[in-house]
Amino acid sequence: MGYRLLLILEKILMLLPKKLRKSFFSVLATLAYHLSKKYRNIARANIKFLFGNSKSEEEIEEIVRYSFKNLIFNFLHIMELRNMSLDELKSIITVENIEVVKKYMMRVELLST
Repeated sequence: MGYRLLLILEKILMLLPKKLRKSFFSVLATLAYHLSKKYRNIARANIKFLFGNSKSEEEIEEIVRYSFKNLIFNFLHIMELRNMSLDELKSIITVENIEVVKKYMMRVELLST
């Protein structure tokens, strides 16, 4: 039941213009930040452990806020990718070093035969 509701919400959100969708997810990230004291504190502790005393409280706060926003935007991007056509997807993907990919694919084909 919950999964179906999530799919319905996704369909509704995909009907919105991209800018409005992004704003919605930005508000969602801010809400998550304010409502998740436990995870805010965990994020702060991790940052302090990682950087020691080299970051100010303001910098730590900025990183924590950004991490919430980044996580929520990852969900948005996954949702948008799920709803893209193959042509749209091809238009946004750039492959560098294609010869490395082709070489790998040849190895995979040899191993599978």
